[in-house]
Amino acid sequence: MDHAYEELTAVLGPSKVTQWELDALEAERERGEALDIYLLKGDKAPTMGEVQLKLMKNPPSTSANLDSVAWLAEGICYARPKSRRRESSNADYGFY
Repeated sequence: MDHAYEELTAVLGPSKVTQWELDALEAERERGEALDIYLLKGDKAPTMGEVQLKLMKNPPSTSANLDSVAWLAEGICYARPKSRRRESSNADYGFY
C-alpha cells in the first residue's frame, strides 16, 4: 500500500495531497458520514430488478442467439467424424 501511495503522491500536485490529508484528518475527527470520503466514487452496479426490467424492455436479439447456436452445431458436426474415426481405430486395439 505504501508503494501505491508513493506513486499517487508523485503524480499529483502537492496542493492536492495536502487537501486530501486535511480532509482525512477532518473525517477522522468528525466520524459518521464524514468518513464517506473513503468510499469509492463511481457508478453503482444495477440491481437484479433493474437488469430484468431492461431485458424485458429490450430483449436480446434472437438472430445473435441463432448465429451462436449454428456456429456451435457446425463445430460439433466437424468434431463428430473425427471422434468416430478415433473410436473405430481404438476398437481395433480393444479400447472403447
